[in-house]
Amino acid sequence: PHPGLTVTALWTEPLSLFVGPDHPWAQRNSIRLADLSEMTMIDRPAGSEARLQSDHAFTRSSVPRGHILEADSADLIGKLTAAGLGVTLLPSSLASILPELHMIDVIDAPTRTVSVVTNPEHANAVIAAVVEDLIASSVAK
Repeated sequence: PHPGLTVTALWTEPLSLFVGPDHPWAQRNSIRLADLSEMTMIDRPAGSEARLQSDHAFTRSSVPRGHILEADSADLIGKLTAAGLGVTLLPSSLASILPELHMIDVIDAPTRTVSVVTNPEHANAVIAAVVEDLIASSVAK
């Protein structure tokens, strides 16, 4: 982040593969990251923190990425995936808001860290309370 901002990691969770209902893998329960080599992936825009985390996971595992379609919201990613335009890696906690997709466990799954970013120069009691609630709820996960 920009200098002066504070980043607090809330939780880290593994990513799962989501496929549309007509995808050939819609009946599978698990895969390996290497199975995704050269597949069309639907992911966040290049340069976004979520995309950087996915890119690093593929780089670390030496799994080449195929074509990437970019979308800037989980809802749009879900719609594109459901339409069969590709597959996506998302936190498994999103399964409840993407019921039209089939979730597949990734045995060697990359992880995504969810963080809160604050600017101490603009801190106030409301922001502090929200951050405290986020931290408390992340501990409960």
